[in-house]
Amino acid sequence: MLAIMGMFLYARSLTFAEDLELHEAIGEYSNIEEFIAEAYKRYASAAHNCWIAACFYIATLAFSLHQYYTNRKVQYGF
Repeated sequence: MLAIMGMFLYARSLTFAEDLELHEAIGEYSNIEEFIAEAYKRYASAAHNCWIAACFYIATLAFSLHQYYTNRKVQYGF
C-alpha cells in the first residue's frame, strides 16, 4: 500500500495535494513558478518517505520470518 502511494505521489497525483500542506505556503511565493517548484519538491519528499516506510515494513517482515523459522528449528529440531 505504501509503495503504491509512493508511486502516486511521485507521479504528482492531485489526490494527495491536501496532504502536502501547500495551503500554508501560498502567501510565501511571489510567482507561480516558485510555488510549483515547492509543490514538486514536497511531492518527491512524500514519495521518498512512503518508499522508506515500505522498506522498513519489508525488513520487519523478513526479520519476523527469520525469527519464526529459527524458533521453529530450535523447538522442533528441524
